[in-house]
Amino acid sequence: MKFVFLLGLLAIIGALAMAGRAMLQGGRNGKPGEPGEPGNPKGKRMARALALRVALSIALFAVHDADALDVGPGAAAPSDIPGWHARQVARG
Repeated sequence: MKFVFLLGLLAIIGALAMAGRAMLQGGRNGKPGEPGEPGNPKGKRMARALALRVALSIALFAVHDADALDVGPGAAAPSDIPGWHARQVARG
């Protein structure tokens, strides 16, 4: 388990390094396009790398129980509420 945790931390650091490289590559504004333009590959690379870092962080540090349950499209279903509540009560 420690190996998986360390591997996850290394992946997070790697994603941060990719975002830093994308930020520094191509000068101040990147090529082609200006910052904020849809065609700016520098911004897209940075956004992808940072999104990957966030996803890896959530996956690595997520636990089975949480203090809140997000119910809605793309999250927990209303039918998940009783089981989640029972786990919270048992957890104390």
